[in-house]
Amino acid sequence: MPCWTARKIDFAFDAEVASALRDIDAAFDYGLHALQAHAALFRFWPVMAAPMNGLPASPQPRMPRGRQVTPTCRIA
Repeated sequence: MPCWTARKIDFAFDAEVASALRDIDAAFDYGLHALQAHAALFRFWPVMAAPMNGLPASPQPRMPRGRQVTPTCRIA
């Protein structure tokens, strides 16, 4: 027989704390779904970024030869 005895303690949380504890499972599910989305995005990030490595640093607009661009408005 143990040297201690268990006693039942009557205890109740405040209403705000009890409400938060009821919602904690949904909060964990939400956080884990966000973590899965983050992992999926960064799994494919290198695949999406690979074509960008072949582009020039500052692309220049190409205009057909013989055409000139004229501004449509002037800034005073």
